[in-house]
Amino acid sequence: MSITLVPCPLCDFDGAMLPLDISDEDAHIRDYGELYAGRSKSEWKACGRCGFVHQNPRPSAEALNEFYARGSYHAPLRVDPHLVLWMHRGAYSDNVEAVTKGTGLQRGSVLDLGCGYGIALGEFKKLGWTCYGVEPDSGRVAFAHETLGIAGVRCGLADEQLSAPERVDVVISHHAFEHFADLKSVMRGVRNVVKPGGYFFARIPTYFKNRSRMSILYMNSGHYSMFTHESMSQLLAPYGFEHVAHSYLNKSGIDLTDDLLYLARYTGVERDPRQFYQSPAAVQRYVNHTNPVRSRVFAPVYALAYKRLAERLRLNIIRYGVEHPFRFGRLVADRLTGRAGA
Repeated sequence: MSITLVPCPLCDFDGAMLPLDISDEDAHIRDYGELYAGRSKSEWKACGRCGFVHQNPRPSAEALNEFYARGSYHAPLRVDPHLVLWMHRGAYSDNVEAVTKGTGLQRGSVLDLGCGYGIALGEFKKLGWTCYGVEPDSGRVAFAHETLGIAGVRCGLADEQLSAPERVDVVISHHAFEHFADLKSVMRGVRNVVKPGGYFFARIPTYFKNRSRMSILYMNSGHYSMFTHESMSQLLAPYGFEHVAHSYLNKSGIDLTDDLLYLARYTGVERDPRQFYQSPAAVQRYVNHTNPVRSRVFAPVYALAYKRLAERLRLNIIRYGVEHPFRFGRLVADRLTGRAGA
């Protein structure tokens, strides 16, 4: 199966694209088999009209959706699910705080696109929210049902067929929009399920205002788009969403991942996306020249943040062992005997 050139996923421009210099590393491409026809790395471009950064050429949307629908992207969960909660809860609770503060809603209904294990929904559930989610990986859906007790998570793709038992107050997404092969189909689905006056929140990898080399490493075969707040506003404008707030830093001011946190409100008023176009040449200069310089300048800050994160994770594991000694003992035994995987 070959990969092909595609029009810009946002503005549909099918003319010349500007090439981008990305990392020689592509840790994911070997997992895609025939989808990448033996290639060793993906190619990335800036749209020659709107400046949107995306993978091009790439496999078709149909092939990618089928790949995700089979649950092929993630390895099966082979560790105690309670440890998964301990290890990942912090990042998702930051998102929940951003949503509640940014919207002013302390309770309501929420739908998570690509909800994974459902950990973010679990944090919302503690606050009394009604929780729904969609996730293509059946193993992660089972985790949400059985471990977190979130019955509103269903197995499937995020697309224009998106549905929920009710229109929701907030649609959220954590590190999922870079995976969506058909962004416009996803937004049609989002528009179908959000209440008038409701909100959309996404946390997404970005190349802009980066503080590490992670942003370039994110530009790999497993991702198809890289956003800024301008390109996210461009995507949402035709579907009736208006920008409310965005941030390139987490609440502590130091973020290990080069992420954009973006919040918009559904007004139902469609706007012209061209007002958010970015200069293709400026985007190319940023990715090829400014981004690497920022990575070097911020390297000491990144190293310090990474050290703090590692210490916090170790402390979490120790606490987990104290509170769940028998589960922790089984986990250690499985590791020692080689029965545990990623």
